Amino acid sequence: MADIRHYDYKFTVPDNWFDGSTVSWIGPADEGYCPNITITRNFLESEKTSGDYSKGVKDALSSQFGDSGYEVIKEYDLTVSEEIEAAARIHKFYVEKIGFKVCQLQVYAVRGKEALTLTCSDKEDTFESNRGIFENAVNSFKFLV
Repeated sequence: MADIRHYDYKFTVPDNWFDGSTVSWIGPADEGYCPNITITRNFLESEKTSGDYSKGVKDALSSQFGDSGYEVIKEYDLTVSEEIEAAARIHKFYVEKIGFKVCQLQVYAVRGKEALTLTCSDKEDTFESNRGIFENAVNSFKFLV
């Protein structure tokens, strides 16, 4: 069994389980919406490049939000954790449940069969005011092991 520690709690899981965690940081609310940064971890069946993984996510998002005006604003490559080639995309889409468009910066970093997605989200009309916070989070990201 493995002991898992996260901030101020811990728990035990079987050794053959893997970390498929999602971690979120929530900013101050602005008109009912909180800007946020989320990191998700996925394990892949086979190795992919960050670009290939990014394309697969884009296809899924386009399919999911296509009728709600999914729009890619910018796509580019970058390096994270000083050595990992990553793919980035800024996109926006309408979320019917909340009644406005959300804009996101997503960064896809793949190491072997492990993919991490950093998602920085805000309302479309306030995204730019938080973009520096989002880019700082992306630029400071490091794999520790």
